[in-house]
Amino acid sequence: MSGVPDWLVKWTCLVCDYILFEQMIFPVAFKDDYPGVPEDQLCFDAKNNRDVKLQNVAITIDKV
Repeated sequence: MSGVPDWLVKWTCLVCDYILFEQMIFPVAFKDDYPGVPEDQLCFDAKNNRDVKLQNVAITIDKV
């Protein structure tokens, strides 16, 4: 991320940290809401959700 403002680097780091936190908490948060869904499926869904969000962050940064 050379040539970008320092605030953008900090913002990107914070957003990525939060996205990883969401991935970690996702299976726990939705386990009770979807009791018929296996935990490995919830983890897989959390990973897919993380991948989409990280891709969106990369696309957004690329536009700056």
